[in-house]
Amino acid sequence: MKVNQKSRVDTELAQALAGIGEALRGYRLVKRLTQEQAAEQAGFSRQTLSRIERGDPSVAFGQVARYAEVVGAQRMLSLPVPRKVNPEQRRVRLSQSERARVQSKQTAPAIA
Repeated sequence: MKVNQKSRVDTELAQALAGIGEALRGYRLVKRLTQEQAAEQAGFSRQTLSRIERGDPSVAFGQVARYAEVVGAQRMLSLPVPRKVNPEQRRVRLSQSERARVQSKQTAPAIA
């Protein structure tokens, strides 16, 4: 019997989500937080946290990311650690990137 490609992907995804949930639970336990405490810090219900830990695919990724932040597991999800940037730095950064883009267009060889 041929294995359906979609079901294989679904199975792999389910296993990955279960693994993420299990790892996040481990981080929570190391921090000695109950589900109630972690959920409160993350800003959602204990039921949602429980669904994350079970690997429920219907949970929004933003909630998973927020939970990872609460338990200190951003790197596990390869998420950048949030940092504050003052508005002046943001303007300079945008200006520099804009300059780089314009300069690359000017130095790009013309296609004949």
